[in-house]
Amino acid sequence: MNTKIIGIFDSQQEVVDEIKKYEAEGIERNRFSVLAKDEDKTDYLTEKMEVEEQQPANEGVFGVLGGFLAGIGGGIAVPGMASPGTGPFVAAGPMASAFIGNNEDLRNMFLTMGNDELADRYMEELDAGKIILFLEE
Repeated sequence: MNTKIIGIFDSQQEVVDEIKKYEAEGIERNRFSVLAKDEDKTDYLTEKMEVEEQQPANEGVFGVLGGFLAGIGGGIAVPGMASPGTGPFVAAGPMASAFIGNNEDLRNMFLTMGNDELADRYMEELDAGKIILFLEE
């Protein structure tokens, strides 16, 4: 399957609204993934997704997301996932496992979706507190 970025949003509600538009066109919720880097948004999203806190050996605390918007699919919320001082990420949906890594891994994933300029832009958008919405085609 091919994955594409379908939007970069300021708020969780904008993400919800965008997914609903696609649902109205017959796109299933389990084809969406989200990525955010902001403690407030992370807290909100993990609360909305009914996160179960787990602490696997040597991996720190992370939340396994029970779903997004009542069924977007599984995912992982990883506080402090990236390099020290860069803040938490939260990921949900079928692509969540691709987000586990450091900033360079994430940038490399973005490179597969575009070019250096786009990868840098997506990283800047995350640093600015935006939420990126992905769709598996």
